Amino acid sequence: MGNKSVLIVYYSREGHTAFMASEIAEGIRSAGFEASVKRVEDAGDSSEFLKADAILLGTPTYASNISWPVKRLIDEVLYSIYLRPEIERKVVSGFTSSGTLADGKKCIEAMNWAFRHSKAKIVNGLVLLEGSKSSKQRGSCRRFGKRIAEELSKT
Repeated sequence: MGNKSVLIVYYSREGHTAFMASEIAEGIRSAGFEASVKRVEDAGDSSEFLKADAILLGTPTYASNISWPVKRLIDEVLYSIYLRPEIERKVVSGFTSSGTLADGKKCIEAMNWAFRHSKAKIVNGLVLLEGSKSSKQRGSCRRFGKRIAEELSKT
């Protein structure tokens, strides 16, 4: 599989999205890829995003939408690189923790709209309902990570 890597950047206020990021990374690693997990406030500049073969953004759902820290990252960092040719070879996706499935789907849709400005391969994101960090949720996250790895292996 080579040294393909996934950059996972997330914002989490109550720990749900952080849990998802960690478990998604485990799914990616179990498929033989590297995964780097960073809080949005620790994310580097655009060069870090350009180095990764895949970019995943995680956010809690707020009013059916992306949290402000992740939205700011999209506006200030990702938009600056969307038209670069390197983006066309990347896999991108998002994941969210939400109070309702309907609101979470709208949040993923908002992330997909942001990703559409690039020519990257968009993988539909993951929505988990907030609550206990159960083995079922862990399994959903790890399967999502493996799905990202599968898409990455096609690039």
